[in-house]
Amino acid sequence: MGQLGDFVEAVFEQVVLPGLLVGPQRGCRGGQRLHDRTRGESPLGAPGSPSPPSGKAWNTVSMAVLTDAQARPVMIAAGLEPVEPYPGNGRAPWKCHCTLCGKEVKLTYRKTRERAGRRGCQACCSDTIDPKKAKALMRKAGLEPQEPYRSTTTKWRCLCKVCGKKCAETYRDVSRRAGRRGCQACCSDAIDPKKAKALMRKAGLEPQEPYKNAATKWKCRCLICKKTCAVSYEDASSRKSGKGCPSCASGKLDTTRAEAKLATAGLKPLEPYPGSQSKWKCVCKTCKGAVVVRISSVKEGTTACRYCAEPTYSFHSYDQFDYKAPAVLYLIVHDGLKAANIGVTHSTDSYRLWEHEEEGWRVCKTWNLSSGADAKLLKQAVLDRWRQGDARRTLTGRQMPQGGHSETAFLADIDIAKTIASVKPSELPKRRTR
Repeated sequence: MGQLGDFVEAVFEQVVLPGLLVGPQRGCRGGQRLHDRTRGESPLGAPGSPSPPSGKAWNTVSMAVLTDAQARPVMIAAGLEPVEPYPGNGRAPWKCHCTLCGKEVKLTYRKTRERAGRRGCQACCSDTIDPKKAKALMRKAGLEPQEPYRSTTTKWRCLCKVCGKKCAETYRDVSRRAGRRGCQACCSDAIDPKKAKALMRKAGLEPQEPYKNAATKWKCRCLICKKTCAVSYEDASSRKSGKGCPSCASGKLDTTRAEAKLATAGLKPLEPYPGSQSKWKCVCKTCKGAVVVRISSVKEGTTACRYCAEPTYSFHSYDQFDYKAPAVLYLIVHDGLKAANIGVTHSTDSYRLWEHEEEGWRVCKTWNLSSGADAKLLKQAVLDRWRQGDARRTLTGRQMPQGGHSETAFLADIDIAKTIASVKPSELPKRRTR
């Protein structure tokens, strides 16, 4: 190793080794064994030999033997960039450049090493910062503090002047920003513009200009109502439900926007707009059949007509219902349970009806329909009348193990004759069959 190796060896022989050999009470167990082997004879035991270092002297000597390559990483990890070589003593001031505030400071290696994870110069890592100056820096960064200043590393509740939302930022983090303003989401430029554009499209918005930052309003075209709007990336990414512009996403649509959204699903309304959460009677533009939907559940670009939609198959279902095939709407009654059930199947001798009969149900009335879509529509109309009246109670799953307990009502809560009379297949628009 050359001169460095000779220096380390000399220090070990003259400083470290005497500390281990001075007696069994000093040093580690290795020093104890070494003391025993040498019988307590120390190289420094001769008359006039210096006594081994101890206490503060020992700590100073141990830091004195550090090299620049050993001490420098400690300073860098503490947010200090040395601008000169290690002074050779842990207590000697060491000129460094603070990476947090950018100032040139002098700190000792010893004090820097004893910090508990704090970074930067004395002003940056301590609580000696003037609260007024700290508040001024936060305001300059676009943050309005909502509570008194505590320390550089404590989260400081603030109000972001860019996006208007509440946040918690530390003084240390804000002081490191290079002229960027606002909370972490507003001042961050780490978002990939391609990913930002993909998220906006997923939210039902087509960007009309390049991405700037998370908090800036982004000019977009709503894919639902086709109107131009301005939505920030932060607002679009924080949505839990809803797509499109703010009006479309919230469900609070006016009649014009609601009809425009309905048109994208291939439907034409048969009555005035009832509201986003109410059922809306419509007619399909393709098959001319009846459709009842909630505008909040309509997905842009997909047909809402079950008859015209592509069929979906499930490997877990043994009786996949076909909305295009002829179907049967049935009303069955169980005398023992004193309950009625409304359901759909594809024929009067189907496995579904056989299951009900095996469990003690009897067929009260059936209606033959040209499509499964019409059968489902009439079935839901019956259930709506039951639930809007007094028939809110149903059987349990144990009472109806073959399934369908949620489509039941107790005979005491309904009128069977009125239920049969309310089913009017002839009033449905004639659907174009394929």
